[in-house]
Amino acid sequence: MSIELYFLRSSEQHIVKQFAKRGLPDGYDDEKFYNLYGLTTKDMGLYALNGYEIAGAIWCREFKENKPFLTIALLNKFQKQGIASLMMKQFLEELASRYELITTDHYNNHKLKNFYEKFGFEELENSSKMSKKLILKEIIRPKDNYDANHWID
Repeated sequence: MSIELYFLRSSEQHIVKQFAKRGLPDGYDDEKFYNLYGLTTKDMGLYALNGYEIAGAIWCREFKENKPFLTIALLNKFQKQGIASLMMKQFLEELASRYELITTDHYNNHKLKNFYEKFGFEELENSSKMSKKLILKEIIRPKDNYDANHWID
């Protein structure tokens, strides 16, 4: 298996839509997680490609109070292969260049909560939301021929 990471462009909103439906619980208002993705410089994301198949995606959007909210999703057949961890590690490095704090939600999913905790996320009191302080350090980017200074087309 050869996994490559690529920045999500605004023209690849369909990827965000596909994975938003996978990464959120049933009945959740997932449209705000993908609708008009990439039409603002505040949207950031990347996806993992295995050969010609998209294995998963991770992205963030600002919803309120200028706080970015992280979402991650992976196809079932690619789980437990380190792909989500690879995406998360790279994405947190990228986010630290723009933000000091990231939030997410584990939606009362114990496995997802453990995954986020592995990366230093802490649960907020009386909530399924989690946050992580980001520390800026050197970013080592995947080789994808995208200009990392331009997150949207």
